[in-house]
Amino acid sequence: MNSGSTLRQAREKAGLTQQTVADRLCLKLTTVCEIEADTISSGIAPTFLRGYICALMQNLSVFLKAQF
Repeated sequence: MNSGSTLRQAREKAGLTQQTVADRLCLKLTTVCEIEADTISSGIAPTFLRGYICALMQNLSVFLKAQF
């Protein structure tokens, strides 16, 4: 299972919509959708992307194993 689908499942389990999560984190809806689909556009710098994913994980209380 990839990180995007893990985040999607956690969001759905919490009963939240993508729009609700985007609003909570002050992100664009498309950004949340792309992260969950693991289809990140090249317009997001890697540093910001990591920050967005960490914020999503904290908001949804998700813990992922680091993949090195």
